[in-house]
Amino acid sequence: GKEDLVRHVVRWRELAGDELEVLGRGAGLSIPLHEEWLTACVLAPDLVGELLDAQVELAKQQIEVQAELGVRIVWGGGDLADNNGPIYGPKVFKEMVLPRLRRIVEHCHRFGMRYLFRSDGDLWPVARELFGESGVDGYGEIDYDAGMRIPEVQARFPKLTCWGNVSCRLLRLGRPEQIRDLVNELMEKALPGGRWILGSSNTILPKTPVENVLAMYEAAGLR
Repeated sequence: GKEDLVRHVVRWRELAGDELEVLGRGAGLSIPLHEEWLTACVLAPDLVGELLDAQVELAKQQIEVQAELGVRIVWGGGDLADNNGPIYGPKVFKEMVLPRLRRIVEHCHRFGMRYLFRSDGDLWPVARELFGESGVDGYGEIDYDAGMRIPEVQARFPKLTCWGNVSCRLLRLGRPEQIRDLVNELMEKALPGGRWILGSSNTILPKTPVENVLAMYEAAGLR
């Protein structure tokens, strides 16, 4: 509820102080990737629309609460793809998700906040709509192993801030020198375009060697 959200944000702002940015919580938008909901996209699209509309209204409330607390960046979005592409087709995204995503992003901007959309997987089939037409300010969980590479994203969407792209799989299973090589490659190709924040392509997985995570930061000169 609202009280939990306020406690969460206040606690993290106290811990972060003036050195770290606290990311907004919630404000996501997604069609559940379960058989029942995917089937409903075809057989009961109005029901799916009602679900998404409810998510929009919740997102607006979450944005307003966090704006009052001084949050400047909303870490939103929602999973919609795997390594083979979107789980539901580009037509569904364009007709059902995109208009509602615009409403969330516009509400964010109304309060002077920035909205980052996060989803792993191959998003190229919906990239034009997601990154070029929705108004989102940034893109997170950039899935290197699914073919999403920051230099290519930057070339098509130069105003988009990109966050991540160091393969979480490589961080988990690779060697420190492999991590350094990948970070060096990304720095060489991505940094000239700007708008890139170094990070893992997704969650740092359990049992990821600490030395691999440190190698990522060392290669970027952050340790």
